[in-house]
Amino acid sequence: MVLPDIDYRLYAVNLSLFDAASGGKIQLKADAIQHFRKQDELLIDKPVIDRFGKPSDADFTRVAKQNLRASAARVYKKGQSVLLYDGVTLSSSAAEKEAMSVMQTRSLWLYPAEKRAETAQSVQIQQGETTLSGRGLKADFATQSMELSHDVQAQVRPVFGAKPSAK
Repeated sequence: MVLPDIDYRLYAVNLSLFDAASGGKIQLKADAIQHFRKQDELLIDKPVIDRFGKPSDADFTRVAKQNLRASAARVYKKGQSVLLYDGVTLSSSAAEKEAMSVMQTRSLWLYPAEKRAETAQSVQIQQGETTLSGRGLKADFATQSMELSHDVQAQVRPVFGAKPSAK
């Protein structure tokens, strides 16, 4: 009988981290985390990452609230790259009264040290009544830019002719 090369397993994980520099908080929840010794990688079952920050920060990665979830994730090379897969949803808002933006894709590669993310899969992004969709995404958090590369479509509600809101 060959036993799997697992260093440790953690179940029902709920971990909170605080960033003294930004005043923000990151909370990681997962059904299970397993570490594989030989590959030096983590397998995370049903990860949910909540990030709370200051909306006035210029850094795109620090928003008022951000929620990232997937069915599973693999963390490679001590966190140099992270693969989220089997249905990835990223929800974020810069302010409480701003419309929440929601991005959905099948898988997403994150490169935390480089402050970037990418996928070759289909992507749908929705904010309020505006929807963008396409295939292939490259996001650069340092420059606050995002690029959809193929089959890009947009559905935007026109604002011209709209009645001014009452104050």
